[in-house]
Amino acid sequence: MTWQADTWVTRLELVKQWYQEKGSLDIPQDTVVDGVWIGKWIVMQKKYLELGKLSREQEAMLSELPLEQVSRKDKSQGAWLQMYQDAVDYAKTHGSLKKIPPEYCGKSGKQLNAWVRRQRAAREKGRLSKEQCQMLDMIGSTRKPGLASAEPVSSVAEAVNA
Repeated sequence: MTWQADTWVTRLELVKQWYQEKGSLDIPQDTVVDGVWIGKWIVMQKKYLELGKLSREQEAMLSELPLEQVSRKDKSQGAWLQMYQDAVDYAKTHGSLKKIPPEYCGKSGKQLNAWVRRQRAAREKGRLSKEQCQMLDMIGSTRKPGLASAEPVSSVAEAVNA
């Protein structure tokens, strides 16, 4: 076994140990165990597996783990949707997303004002999906005139809660 393969196996063993102890492969990306970085590593192994970039031996070793639990994108999308729901709730209650107090936190427990500002900046830089832009437009999160939907906020909230 080469040094690189030995490191791969060491990381896999640490991930297996994590799974046995915690019952989950939801490992924060910056996690280091015994001086070995495993969080981002397991996410990358799943990606390499999907792309067919692992050896058969590596595939066999990874098959012992429930890799369907490993999805940073899904987790990220879930967090985005949770904040979006906070924005829908706020817009429904207050009529718009204008003048959100900086300290206001929705059910997510995170500051909505900062999140809305980040979404506006991400949109301007082209970092949001078309669907995210459309969803934000439906609740009037944009400051650009003419982009917000005429659809009432209450019907958007009903669609999100459905």
